[in-house]
Amino acid sequence: MPTWTLWLGTGLLFLTGFNVLALSWGKWPDLLVDFGRELYIPWQLSQGNVLYQDIHFYYGPFSKYFYALLFRVFSPSLLLVFITNALILALLAVLLYRTLRAFATRGASWAALGIFFSLFAFGQYTGIANYNYMAPYSHELVHGLFLSCLALYLFSRALKRPSWGYTFLIGVTTGMALLTKVEAAMALAGTLAAGCLLTARVGGKAYWPRHGGMFFIGLLIPVLLFWIFFSVKMGPVQAWGVLLGPYAEVFNPGSVKNPLFQELSGWALPGKNVWLMGKAAGGYGIVAVCVVFLAWLAGRSRKRWIGWGTGIGIVLAWAWACWMFFENYLPPFEVFRPLFPVSLLALAFVGRQAFRSTAAPKEAKNIPRFMFALFGVLMLLKIPVYGHIFHYGFALAMPAVLFLVVAILDGGAVLCGRIRARPVIFYALVMMVFMAVVLNYRNMSAYYFALKHYPVAGGADRFLSYDPRFSPREPGMAQALAFMQGLPEGTSVAVLPEGVMLNYLARRTNPTPYFEFTPNFFDMVTEARVLSAFQSTPPEVIVLLDRDMSEYGARYFGKDYARSLFGWIVQNYDVVFRTGAAPFSGQGFWAVGMRRKGRGDL
Repeated sequence: MPTWTLWLGTGLLFLTGFNVLALSWGKWPDLLVDFGRELYIPWQLSQGNVLYQDIHFYYGPFSKYFYALLFRVFSPSLLLVFITNALILALLAVLLYRTLRAFATRGASWAALGIFFSLFAFGQYTGIANYNYMAPYSHELVHGLFLSCLALYLFSRALKRPSWGYTFLIGVTTGMALLTKVEAAMALAGTLAAGCLLTARVGGKAYWPRHGGMFFIGLLIPVLLFWIFFSVKMGPVQAWGVLLGPYAEVFNPGSVKNPLFQELSGWALPGKNVWLMGKAAGGYGIVAVCVVFLAWLAGRSRKRWIGWGTGIGIVLAWAWACWMFFENYLPPFEVFRPLFPVSLLALAFVGRQAFRSTAAPKEAKNIPRFMFALFGVLMLLKIPVYGHIFHYGFALAMPAVLFLVVAILDGGAVLCGRIRARPVIFYALVMMVFMAVVLNYRNMSAYYFALKHYPVAGGADRFLSYDPRFSPREPGMAQALAFMQGLPEGTSVAVLPEGVMLNYLARRTNPTPYFEFTPNFFDMVTEARVLSAFQSTPPEVIVLLDRDMSEYGARYFGKDYARSLFGWIVQNYDVVFRTGAAPFSGQGFWAVGMRRKGRGDL
């Protein structure tokens, strides 16, 4: 059974998570980047537009139509999205706990949940928000993760009580996951396939997926429903094309060669990242040896009071050492560097146990343990040589981190019994390591959240962004928003190169299918196609915003890329609104509003 130090450490993790929640309240979205898409597209779909036909999109349709339905029933609002996402987050936490409990102890499962809330759920670790579960840059990724955890939980239940119902529900859940984001969908598919094969090997023919037909019926239901819907709108062949499109996009060279993806995945500088990964792994090796040795040392005393005194001294000294270690040797962005190779080693270990097990599947914990470990590794395939929990990592790294937490705590308890170490000291030392990591990340989030006091929009769409003393972007975008809201109702507006959040907040539609104009976007779609769309259905007003795109390999829209589209805009639109610094000067944020020539009534 877990000792009180484990429960005390878990309580501190949850308190830290609640503190981050309080600090982040209403500050989760980014005003300019990504999250506006998560509001604008569902709003447009709720108005009758069709995804892929009227709006260009590159992920599955499930999430956007889910929020569109909510907007249709309750009316569009950011508050509605926050409430919905909070409920999904709560359900995800329950699923994670129940899934972990299929193979981990209660104390370790609660500790993992504490890590989830304190590190992943609400934090902000870069200047751009959106990498949290309340306002994610992609709802598809969070929904895919949620559905995957639901499928894994149902699979663990089906091992104990095989039934047609569980098989059908696993199929339905998998089918919905296939309509979200490719990373989660493919990780789930690989995990379920491996789970079925392992179940058959361990349990014999009696546990071969006898209900495979029911699984595929369940899987096809959500897919066919969306195919029928899109077939009515655009024809059956094109409907299959748009549903399979996100999977084909994985092989698009423009996506893989994107400088931002190369940097975040670690492939931009693989040699350097492998070296840093090895450095971090070596540091953790030293930490592990120290934890085991100190727990063993504290257990050497036969007199209880000497053991306790030694233990308290060890823990206090260790807490200071952990803080120094993660402050100087492994600062926050380096902490999770070796996540993929360590997770791979853990997978190999639990996989060996699972394949050697002779227990019936319904009695064994090895199968759900192996499946969760495998799912964590497959989710990391996008960031194999640069493990991190910011950006993509807020979702991609989460399953692997939680698995390692329970593996360390439960595996350490077994080790303590074998070497006669003191478990209470072991748990205290491990929790000090966890708290040092968590507090470093908490302080990073607190820094960004402390800068956010500027109210954006009002009513149910209100949220907080950076104070104008620290960022000139917010007042500039507020003025652009006021300009758009002052246009006659029904005026079509395109915001370039990013800023579709303004379209949503002002309730102004972009008549073209496109809503973001990054260099990576033009690599995938081509500028000629975008220019043709603007010429066919020209917006009545165009708003240009300052956005440095250097992370994508080209700095300014119209100057360093998309020159033909920009030239067409300059030729066909007159400037009617301007705020901030001179455009393209690099001297500060600017916004320009342009009216189509011949539209003097606007």
